[in-house]
Amino acid sequence: MTVHTFCVTFCVGIAAATMYASPPVDDLLEHVAAIDTVGNPASLVVWGTAEPLVVAPDGRIFAAAGELGGGRVVALGHGGFVRTDASEAEVFAANAVEWLASASPLQVGQPIRVFGLSDPVATEFEARGVPIERVVGNARDLNLGGVDVVVGSPQSFHDAGRHEDLRQWIENGGGFLAIETAWGVLQLNGELSLDTLAANRLLQDVGMRFTGQAHSGYGSEKNYPIDRALLDNANSDRALSVLAGTRDGDASFCARVVGTAFSSVPLESRFIKSARRLAATRKAELDALYSTAATAKINPDEHALARALFDLDSRLAMDLPPRAIRAHASSEAFPGAVGEPRMPRVSLELDATVPGWHSTGLYARPGEVIRVVVLDEAAWGDVVVQIGAWRDPHNHAYRVRMKNALRRFPVEARSTEIASAIGGPIYIDLPVDFADLLQSPTIVVTVLGAARSPYYRLGETDLDEWRETIRHLDAPWAEMESEHLVFTVPSSAIRDVDRPDLVMQHWDRVHEAMEELEPRTSNHWANRPYRYVADVSVSWGYMYCPADGPIVIPTHEASAMFDLENFDAVGPNNLWGHYHEMGHAHQNPLWTDSATGEVTVNIFTVYALHSVNGYPLDADVMRTDPLKAWQTFDNHRRSGKPYEDVGGPFPRLQLYALLWHQFGFDAFNETFDRIRVLKDDRPSDTIAERNTFLVTFSEVVHHSLIPYFETWGVEVTDDSRNRLRDLSPWMPVEPNGE
Repeated sequence: MTVHTFCVTFCVGIAAATMYASPPVDDLLEHVAAIDTVGNPASLVVWGTAEPLVVAPDGRIFAAAGELGGGRVVALGHGGFVRTDASEAEVFAANAVEWLASASPLQVGQPIRVFGLSDPVATEFEARGVPIERVVGNARDLNLGGVDVVVGSPQSFHDAGRHEDLRQWIENGGGFLAIETAWGVLQLNGELSLDTLAANRLLQDVGMRFTGQAHSGYGSEKNYPIDRALLDNANSDRALSVLAGTRDGDASFCARVVGTAFSSVPLESRFIKSARRLAATRKAELDALYSTAATAKINPDEHALARALFDLDSRLAMDLPPRAIRAHASSEAFPGAVGEPRMPRVSLELDATVPGWHSTGLYARPGEVIRVVVLDEAAWGDVVVQIGAWRDPHNHAYRVRMKNALRRFPVEARSTEIASAIGGPIYIDLPVDFADLLQSPTIVVTVLGAARSPYYRLGETDLDEWRETIRHLDAPWAEMESEHLVFTVPSSAIRDVDRPDLVMQHWDRVHEAMEELEPRTSNHWANRPYRYVADVSVSWGYMYCPADGPIVIPTHEASAMFDLENFDAVGPNNLWGHYHEMGHAHQNPLWTDSATGEVTVNIFTVYALHSVNGYPLDADVMRTDPLKAWQTFDNHRRSGKPYEDVGGPFPRLQLYALLWHQFGFDAFNETFDRIRVLKDDRPSDTIAERNTFLVTFSEVVHHSLIPYFETWGVEVTDDSRNRLRDLSPWMPVEPNGE
């Protein structure tokens, strides 16, 4: 009876959403098989009466149309779509302009007055015999009363102080072709968010909203083909009807559409309200599935409704106030259940001179409200309290955990309430130069109602207490910390660790070795402890090192980091990947190009294995013994191909391996030191980067490496030849003189 009652309510809601006129899709797409652009467009979500027009097979939307008051809007995720005649982009744009202009009837023969019209679209109108008047100027001075259609960026009108003028003009019958590369606007304007983006504030009432994602073409020609079969259910309301069982359609496709929409559509919208009612009717079955998410992937092919509604729960967990948050069933699977009783009150004294996340050794239980007290008014508005360390965006079709697994709360008063639907470690995030603002080297923070978690800090935590009590605490996640590094891992990975001091001392030596070879680049948290975070979701590769966040490793690789047998040069080693990811934080773009991003990183991997673990340079674990390096070099010189065609990262690495076998790592150290301080001669492209390394290394070792690099297929410039003309050339010889 409950489900039946819901279906009636749900169907009525959808019917109400579709009772108004929708844009004529067939007219807008007439003679259009695909559109194209130069660049990477943003995508959209669409709901209500708005109509998707260009939809990828996975549900991403790149063009849509809708109405606002008495006017009309067509939205595109990149300006290049209206500035090219590639595919049928100019035909689509002309169709859009004609539809937009017809909101206010034109007299026969009257030209369509268009602001921002490009040459390719004007040429298309000329071919159609449709009279056009091109209006020129800028957003600030444009007389909106003198145009029928505006083609432009909503952000540019906002920046010109014309946002409300534009909205009113559209509502009174104007036609707006909105072109916005939303992710680009956000990158260039750090103070903006998806909520404050001018395009989204304008389009929200149309039933459209830009996402913050950048995309590329999905067609065989890297363009944006139109599959009309996808359009109908790419509207989020209609897709939700499919998942509810009141409409026919591809449930897997609809789950992707709806899941994406849940991250963007306003919570007060009819669409979200309908989805929440649907979730309430299925709560028992959904909770049972979510509780096993970490081991049973929730994918759109088998669990379409659950996959979609999981993302709604994730959105609510990010947006609802702490006292409205409840423990989510998925927390049992990830991060895991918490059995440890709460601590009534814990006071922490934090080093205010160190910016970034400060580990507390405390854990937030799922759905429970915790209070954080900061007495110093100088801290208010600058300190952030965070629950969870998992920043991976979970960019998979399936779900093994809540998509958003980290929540942050700005400190805006003495007492701040925090809560998480799934729980997690608690952090205090301090801004850069915070000690100057605070006028104190420390800050005291009091946390009420949190649980303790296994936490070890080198030089501070008592070893006996660690062995007897701390490592056995019931919280499912633990942290190990030194001055340089912090590891956030499942508690199961550290339960048997008897000597956490030896563990962290080893990892400090690894970090110090890499830092000695080349300091961490500034965008890799260079002025704060670096972090590894284990996760059940790894969106890129096996492990990865983002520029502005912790290294992400799979949870099953966490225990290897604490195994003392991996810290010497005896037998196999299971830390290549962990060292490799740390190495990424030390790569300098002045000597790393697009073909060597996964190559030069392993200079650091090999160096750490050699200088810290003690492996000889010809050990199998190095993957770069002298014979292997020579054979790769010899085979490639016979091919006569450029360096990029050597093969994958390991064949390309042999260029550098032959150098360290001959000249040692001190030569790399000095080369990196010299390049790092370059001022006037800093390389700006791939050829310059390679030649900078070539010349600098040659000068360090007092031999010209020009013939060696040319044999590898590296282009050598005339300037390099002039600089190295007085040095004797060097070429490697086959090992053992054979």
